[in-house]
Amino acid sequence: MKYEQFTNLIEKLEKYAAENPQAYELRVTFLTALGYAYFFALIFLFLGLPVLLALGVWFVPGMLFVAIELGKLTGVVAVVYLGVLGVGWSLVKALWTKVPPPEAAEILPEQAPELFKLVKETSAYLNAPVPDHILLTEEFNAAVVTLPKYGIFGKRVYLIVGLPLMQAVSVDQFRAILAHETGHISRRHGRFATWIYRVQETWGRFLDQQETAGGGLSFLYERFAKWYFPYFRAYSFVLCRNHEREADAYAVQFVGARPLGESLINLDIKSRNISQTFWKEVLDEAGREKTPPKEVFTRMANAFRESNPAQDWKNLASAVAVNTDYSDTHPSLGERLRTIGYWNGDGMPELPTEVTNAAAQHFLGPLEKHFETVFNQEWEERVKDQWRERHDYIAETKEKLEKLNERIVNGESLSEEELYQRASMTAECEGNDRALPLLQSMSEEFPENAHAQFAIGSILINEKEDLGGIPYIERAIELDTAYRMSGFELLYFFLRSKGRDAEAKKYALDIEKEQEVYEQAQIERSGVFPTDTFLEHDFEPQVIEEIRSKIRYYDEIAAAYLVKKRVAHYEKVPCYVMFIDPAKQSWLKKSGTLNSEDLLAALVNRLGGYNIHFFVILEQNFAGVKPKLETVGTPIYRAQ
Repeated sequence: MKYEQFTNLIEKLEKYAAENPQAYELRVTFLTALGYAYFFALIFLFLGLPVLLALGVWFVPGMLFVAIELGKLTGVVAVVYLGVLGVGWSLVKALWTKVPPPEAAEILPEQAPELFKLVKETSAYLNAPVPDHILLTEEFNAAVVTLPKYGIFGKRVYLIVGLPLMQAVSVDQFRAILAHETGHISRRHGRFATWIYRVQETWGRFLDQQETAGGGLSFLYERFAKWYFPYFRAYSFVLCRNHEREADAYAVQFVGARPLGESLINLDIKSRNISQTFWKEVLDEAGREKTPPKEVFTRMANAFRESNPAQDWKNLASAVAVNTDYSDTHPSLGERLRTIGYWNGDGMPELPTEVTNAAAQHFLGPLEKHFETVFNQEWEERVKDQWRERHDYIAETKEKLEKLNERIVNGESLSEEELYQRASMTAECEGNDRALPLLQSMSEEFPENAHAQFAIGSILINEKEDLGGIPYIERAIELDTAYRMSGFELLYFFLRSKGRDAEAKKYALDIEKEQEVYEQAQIERSGVFPTDTFLEHDFEPQVIEEIRSKIRYYDEIAAAYLVKKRVAHYEKVPCYVMFIDPAKQSWLKKSGTLNSEDLLAALVNRLGGYNIHFFVILEQNFAGVKPKLETVGTPIYRAQ
């Protein structure tokens, strides 16, 4: 289903759900049941019928004649029978595959009695099951996750809470967050959400298995899946968004609108500070220090206590400018604040006061420092290798940058490629603010350089929030198709963040078209066929000489042709093919001579770094391709 069809359907469904909530829930129930019904019908078709047939042959004498007749086609019948059973077994596995629990540290009641007391009070108030497990993570997030115990049956409820989140919000704000999440496992929400999740996961596991295994029976389920899931996602999307609004209403009933509104604002602006400022400053240290910092989560907790009103107001303004759209079941921050009555929509919402009594200390007590230390150590151990590589890379880059700068000081001119390298290395070593003037100067001298155009636009948009970056991104897309997808996505999300949804929609449609082109390009580059058209390669002479030196010792090769496959999509991105004309072997075959399969494996291993996409032996179906190759150009190698 295309983007406009999907969004138009959701708009209609939202209106219908608002006017007929019970009828809408019945529709979702029916669609969910249909997904399961078709799945179980496939199990019966692929597993039940073959088993019944086998039992019939065994127990019913009259079917013996059928078995004898089928015996004349034993090989074909066996292959089909086993293939059918294989699909049936995949269906059963998808149905009963155990979903692993979330990976996190579990907290026990005796370790955090205040937290467990709050969880029980919230669950009782909202008529929701008490979570079976409470897990603490290093993420800035909170969630309640319901997983099946046995296949699609039974349930295990996990409350997952991030320590940084608890350190960033007040006690009342955390109570509001917990009430919202618990609302999702209330008796009403939990029933729908669980079965919606399970039908998607079960079908997803089965389709993934079949895509890997291949087979000729996919026509029995692929058409249904392509029709069913776009509609199911649209219907379940509207229901899940309504559940988000209801969960907010539950939280207001439990703690009031002010704590919930403050929690929503705090979560948004502080998550932005973490991603835009905190982690950037931490990772910048890799250029100065050989080892990662030892107390990164302790530093994060301290950062939450450092007030920066100017940055908070800027983040809040950016957050409320975003409108509700169809990429997330959560309504936008502005809509949620207006709906709960925290903000009337005029001016700016009230910024929460600084948190002085963080939820982590109140609900976790001594556990806060314990897990802070644990997360510090785990993070340090997890990133130490990448950190050291980054440090060495920055040191090497600084040396190269100094040499380029020295050449400029000495009055030398740099090439177009060297100018871009200088700007890129400046960005990595000294920051984008220092690199931007270099890129702009280069862009004036070389206006056709797509890399510079895209880099300028990215800095202006991502760091300056400057609409002036849009023409640069559009120019980069025009110059180089490699920037199409990333450029469209950058412009779409940027315009959405500014509340300019009508302009953003254009790029959403461009993304959809580009995805279709990309899929078509993947299909035409998925293999080489005798009917393909081939063009002359554009490798440099010195590279060709290197390739020759690597293949001239193979006695099995009489000649090697290097060509480009003609493609209709992304023509500027070449698809190279090397054809091997095998040497004729005498009846007295030399010992150690490679067969075709081993020769191809050896060539892939030796020439894997030259961006050659396919290696083909000119034999069997490709035996007649040689004359076509001769018209393209002479072989790059011919045995003496």
